[in-house]
Amino acid sequence: MHPLVSEADLLIFLNCFCAFLAKRM
Repeated sequence: MHPLVSEADLLIFLNCFCAFLAKRM
């Protein structure tokens, strides 16, 4: 049984989140 989101998906999500935060600053 594997997790819902893979580690790759998590990394992509983190990248998008960081970019979003950087844009808001």
